[in-house]
Amino acid sequence: MFWRHGATGNRDRSRPWRSRLLRTGLTVGVVLLAAGCGGGAPPGTEPYDVSGRVQNLATGEGIGGVTLLFSGGFGTATTDAGGNWMKTGLQGRVTITPLLNGYRFEPASRTVTGRATGVNFGATQDTSGKTQIAGTAILPVSQAQAWAQRRGAEPIFVNVAPLYWELAPQLGIRPEVAYAQSAKETGFGHFGGAVSPDFHNWCGLKTRDATGDSPEDHARFPDDRTGVLAHLQHLAAYAGLPVSPPIVDPRYDLVSKGSARYVEDLGGRWAPNPDYGNSIVRDYLNDMLGS
Repeated sequence: MFWRHGATGNRDRSRPWRSRLLRTGLTVGVVLLAAGCGGGAPPGTEPYDVSGRVQNLATGEGIGGVTLLFSGGFGTATTDAGGNWMKTGLQGRVTITPLLNGYRFEPASRTVTGRATGVNFGATQDTSGKTQIAGTAILPVSQAQAWAQRRGAEPIFVNVAPLYWELAPQLGIRPEVAYAQSAKETGFGHFGGAVSPDFHNWCGLKTRDATGDSPEDHARFPDDRTGVLAHLQHLAAYAGLPVSPPIVDPRYDLVSKGSARYVEDLGGRWAPNPDYGNSIVRDYLNDMLGS
């Protein structure tokens, strides 16, 4: 029964309609919310565009040919001759990292969550004389493979090279740097130490709870692709580059992010030997680049 008696004892005939309207309104509201109407798409799911400019901090001139790396699998963009760039179709939280061999950028990266213009970066020439981990490929993979063969590499080491040239650009890492480090760590695929080829561990990466240098202290991966990705993620952590899930490097969160932006600085960090990073450059990378 919708009616009830008013204070005077007469039936209040207006209340049932109010009740019906209220219930109808609630029902419509629920239906609209369930259908995604009225409230728009869930936050972070609407595609958006971003744009900006990269300029020389000393002169104010735009710098062309800078690669902008977008986290989350959104690929890259490249600045035009005036240093301008644009990227469409981003979603959610995305970190943008500029890359150009021989330059340092301020800030090193920026994060966006929606449409934005003026996402700008300043650049200065790197005069440190050191070798950057971040950057783009200088050599084609075929040249790196020829170098490895000339150095007496095992076929498995030659065959793993394309994975470095495929995956390293996705993390903003120079593939030559990672491949040179792998040559040092694995003896050009001969291994011979605690790690064997079936570990698919191309950089001597240890487990999270490693206490020594036994086989059990070293990480095992299901395949070469995962092992190479773990290597690159570990390098990215040292270089301060953003890494998108899934994280397959078991020691990723143990690295002080950005603590070794140059190969030479890996000494005493990646490995205890202070000459470790210098050796990668001197004994492997320079030879590869000069091949």
